[in-house]
This record gives sequence, C-alpha cells and structure tokens, in this order.
Amino acid sequence: MGKKDNYGYVYTREREKENESKNLKKVGILLLISIVLTAFTHFVLVNKKATVESEIPTLKVEKEKVAKEVKEIDDRIKMTEEGTKKTQEIVEKYSK
Repeated sequence: MGKKDNYGYVYTREREKENESKNLKKVGILLLISIVLTAFTHFVLVNKKATVESEIPTLKVEKEKVAKEVKEIDDRIKMTEEGTKKTQEIVEKYSK
C-alpha cells in the first residue's frame, strides 16, 4: 500500500507541475496581450486624440455659426407667428 500511496503522490505532483507550466503559459500569453493592447492605445489612440483635439477650435467656430443661423431662423419664426396672430386678430375684429 505504501507504494500505491507513493505513486499517487508522485502522480499528483507531476500533475501539479503540468498545471503550473500550463498556468505559466497562460500568464505569459495574457502578459503579451496586455503589452500589445497598451502599445496600441499608446501609439494609435493617443495620436487620434491629438488630431481630434486639433479640430476642436474649428468645431467651436462652426458651432457659433450654426447657433447664429438657428437664432436667425428662430427670430423669423417668431416674427411669422406674431404676424399670424396679428392677422387673426384683425380678421376676428372685422368679422364681428
């Protein structure tokens, strides 16, 4: 029986060593993936951020232009609504 126990112990130690080597491989692969992702974010996304930040002043100018146009259109609509109300008041005044 002692031999069987000893054999079982050796077998489990071998399995543990195999599992350790598999785990080390997994750790190595995950480390490599994390390094690649870090490099990707540093070189690609940081450069994209710089280009986008350079476009911000242009976007602010465009936003101001659009805001002015919207204000003009809104003023026209208000004038049209006021004109419509006045026209309705005149029509009601003379229709009575």
